[in-house]
Amino acid sequence: MTAATTSPPRALVPREHRGLLVAYLAVAAVNLVGAAAGSSVLEWVSKPLLVPLLVAWVVAVRRGTAPRALVVGLALAWLGDLALMADGTLAFMVGLGFFLGMQVAYSVGFVGLGAASVLRRR
Repeated sequence: MTAATTSPPRALVPREHRGLLVAYLAVAAVNLVGAAAGSSVLEWVSKPLLVPLLVAWVVAVRRGTAPRALVVGLALAWLGDLALMADGTLAFMVGLGFFLGMQVAYSVGFVGLGAASVLRRR
């Protein structure tokens, strides 16, 4: 038996980063409760915190080496969420534009991580 087969499995979420993940999950729960209860106050307080907490967790877990396209995509998703918190057609269109940019950023990121070569092999 080699040392690799006897060592304990790596934790899915490293211990030093669990605080950020717990904070994200707590804010997500508040957001869901607010949405279910029809509490715009809970939604307005929690929604803007979700993506920044997720970005902080991704960057921490990746030790500062998170793929740039992923971080850009998450930032655009956050801006889209913020835009959709406002009422009206203009806010909707601005949010839609941010979400389109998010999809482009994610696509660029996945291609950069090798997704195109995986698809070509199929």
